[in-house]
Amino acid sequence: MAAKARRGYKMEGTSDLNRDAWLLMDHQSEKSLKLARRAEDEARASGDECNLALALHIQGLCYSNQLQMEKAGRLLGDAGQRFAAIGMHSGVGIVEHALAGLNRRMGNYTAAEEHERRALHISEERKIYSLQSAAWQGLASIAFHSDDFKLALQHTHLAIAIARSAGHMGQYATSLQVQINIYNKLGLLGKALATAHSAIAILEDGGNTLHLAATTLSLGNVHKNLGMRGLAIEDYSKALRLFRQIHDAFGESSVLNEIGILMKQDGNPGEALRYFRESAALARRCDNPRLLIGALTNAGLIYLIQEQIASAQDCANECELLLRRVDDKESSTNLLLLRARIAMHSMPPPDAERMVQNSLAALEGDAKINERIDLLCDFAAKLAADGRRSKSIRVLTKAFVLAQKGPYHEKLIAIHEQLHHQYRSLDKTGEAASQLEQAYHQQQMLAARERKLLLDRKMLAQELETMEEEVIRQSGIVWQSEEQQLQRILLNRALPLTPAEIKVCQLVHANMQSKEIAAALNVSLHAINWHRQNIRHKLRLARGRSIQAALSELLADGGD
Repeated sequence: MAAKARRGYKMEGTSDLNRDAWLLMDHQSEKSLKLARRAEDEARASGDECNLALALHIQGLCYSNQLQMEKAGRLLGDAGQRFAAIGMHSGVGIVEHALAGLNRRMGNYTAAEEHERRALHISEERKIYSLQSAAWQGLASIAFHSDDFKLALQHTHLAIAIARSAGHMGQYATSLQVQINIYNKLGLLGKALATAHSAIAILEDGGNTLHLAATTLSLGNVHKNLGMRGLAIEDYSKALRLFRQIHDAFGESSVLNEIGILMKQDGNPGEALRYFRESAALARRCDNPRLLIGALTNAGLIYLIQEQIASAQDCANECELLLRRVDDKESSTNLLLLRARIAMHSMPPPDAERMVQNSLAALEGDAKINERIDLLCDFAAKLAADGRRSKSIRVLTKAFVLAQKGPYHEKLIAIHEQLHHQYRSLDKTGEAASQLEQAYHQQQMLAARERKLLLDRKMLAQELETMEEEVIRQSGIVWQSEEQQLQRILLNRALPLTPAEIKVCQLVHANMQSKEIAAALNVSLHAINWHRQNIRHKLRLARGRSIQAALSELLADGGD
């Protein structure tokens, strides 16, 4: 594993101070900033315009990492003008890419795309392949945030192909990380798993420690979505060690927050609170208000479970102060929901109801529907516990109306079951029976929806594979992924492998465990073990020789 978090600045004539500042930028922002300022002073004194522009660029990126966006934008703009004045087009390109990233973090996606397109134009004109791949990756991120996932994948495929064909393995791995997030969002968890394992293998073989940590965190999220809690915890623990190795407080805080969420879901609020508090402390240290609000709202919800109302109120008050510094819609929404839950636990029922309704009314459109339904259901349960069953039924009816806005079948089943209990306690047997019947109907709809989703995902995966081949063909880049190379070799060898066995071979080569492969292909673990046994027989493997080693040897030999 690489000990450093970044490769050195590759521009000719880069000063030692600038090079050291660049290496430290991602994980020791303050130290990097000091070195870049010294580099700026030296460059001004010697009249070295190139290193002056570099120093300003690095300072701008450091301030961007610290979320001091105005200062970052000013420094990056100055750096870009200086690069342009001395005719250093590669410098102008990397500044345009940096400005795109800055605008993306601020949510200004139109401006971000304009800067990224300029960076792409310069990189294509000057044949700067690392920047060209980075620009396509940036455009993929913009499309992803605009919910245009197919366009995001097209851009990502180009970023991956360019980086791989040019031998830029760090950029290749970071582009794979963007692809993981897209597959995860689309529910293509098998492709997300295979991609994550491929990226990690590259990064462990001498890549970027920061990117290895971030990709391991992404793998943990995929395992969590697949319900593999044990593997998710292993991934999060590994990511945490890596972030600590490079002193990245932001990364540490993010991982601790994810572990806290898992602990809460597992019914361990005490452990969850410990992780959320540690996450909040690190978020304060790296001065990241959004991250801090996320940890505080999560901690506040745990305090309510433990009936520590004053502590939950303290979390909400600190979030209120932080929101004066940042304009973040999701953070505001989370605070509203926390305030409503505090009211449920601390106010008389009429006042609590008014607070809950005001909070829900303040939320726009389809924002946080799951959380809003949960809030109403919990409030209904509290009213029922206080003996106000008729009021509880009215609140549940509002939750029912909200759940009908989308395919929230699990929520609707829970609501019908709660309504059944409430009507039965009021001796309204007809209404109670009706609710049970509707719950059964929702269960049938949920099963049908899951079958349709599985079919849709298979069709989408096939469509995306065709799209990837077409994008690569049109780009004129002669390159195949290892997955495609392995498939070609296995087919050319005329081995009697079935399509399912070839797919298992590809996933085994991607370093996936049998239970991961089973989840990815939506088959039983027994089926995967049977496939592995058949593969061993057809490849004529001796006892003790692994399938993965044999496949790696085939790839290395090119199938000969």
